[in-house]
Amino acid sequence: MPMHGRDEYSPAYIRPPVYIGNRTLDTIMKVWHGACDGLEPPSWESMSLLIWHPWFVHLVVVESRHRMKPGECLAVFPVAALLLGLPMCGFRGSLPVENNARTAALSAMTRVVSMRRRMVLRCLPEDASASGGGRLLVAGVPLASVGRVERVLFAVVSAGDEQDGRSD
Repeated sequence: MPMHGRDEYSPAYIRPPVYIGNRTLDTIMKVWHGACDGLEPPSWESMSLLIWHPWFVHLVVVESRHRMKPGECLAVFPVAALLLGLPMCGFRGSLPVENNARTAALSAMTRVVSMRRRMVLRCLPEDASASGGGRLLVAGVPLASVGRVERVLFAVVSAGDEQDGRSD
């Protein structure tokens, strides 16, 4: 039975839009669903042109080079960096998994999204070392692979944020 213009033979990464109830996460999901072309998920290069302020500040792009290694951060934007306890400017490289429970969970989530090839929604654990010690809500969606490197786009918000994505 066709669903939202897609038939039963569509790739696994295309699912009907999911509305989470957080304006930031819902906006990112709408843009991602709109960018899916039916052959593969959108590339980071095409997605980065579609997501504007204020939503892009919540994003993290992580690459999975091997399922047994931590995720490699390709890009992290200011709000996401602050919430995850990462350096604000220009952080790239392996996500710290030894001393940061949130980035360790994000690294593990990268592998899950890469294997499932569909959106995954999770709450990250509380972390006293990161700014804003509360729980985080994270939505991860697959991006187009680059060679054998799989990419995942994450949107990170505080789980205590209001319905519209702003905290008071």
